[in-house]
Amino acid sequence: MHGILGQVDSVVGAFATTGGFLATPSASAREYVRMFGGPQTFSSAITPVQSAVALSALRIVTSPEGAQRRAAVAAVVTRLRTGLTARGLEFMGDVVCPVVPVLIGDTPTDRTASGLIAHAGLIAHLVEQPAVASDASHFRLQAMADHGDHDVDTAIDILDTCIRSARQATASTRLTHTPRRRTGNSSALRTHGVRHRPAHPYEATVAHLPLLTES
Repeated sequence: MHGILGQVDSVVGAFATTGGFLATPSASAREYVRMFGGPQTFSSAITPVQSAVALSALRIVTSPEGAQRRAAVAAVVTRLRTGLTARGLEFMGDVVCPVVPVLIGDTPTDRTASGLIAHAGLIAHLVEQPAVASDASHFRLQAMADHGDHDVDTAIDILDTCIRSARQATASTRLTHTPRRRTGNSSALRTHGVRHRPAHPYEATVAHLPLLTES
């Protein structure tokens, strides 16, 4: 709890997507949530199996194995953040935690990079507008205690290669694309009633990237 357990009025937690809790020393706060809390009133009870899984997870968290796994994931995250910095990539946040957001801040670039990264075999969830501001789009990486040094280094290589390729493709498209002057005649933009659109940078680059060549 970052050394503040007992210093806050309430603690809220969740077990992934199913189950959660609100812990507080205040009896009146507990009763208020029971009576008037929407999530409490309209949620359904979790199954016995889900309860057993959550309890087992809590037992691991409070055991020596849990301490070992927390130390391991901290080492993985530190290696990942250090490697990203060495490649000139910017991560967000100062707290060492399993979630490492890699800032892109440009919608065309992040969408192109997202396709390249997926084809390269790396899971990196893209978070963009409206979930975040238009200049704060980023990839959300999730580190695990079971990740090894090779896994981390491979992820860094894939991110670096794909993001660089996406930025080059996006920059090239912006330089070569000249907006068509509107003539007032909509037929100038149509052929047999079909409106044309410029190719997405990803469509133009994915075919010839060495990273995507199958062996």
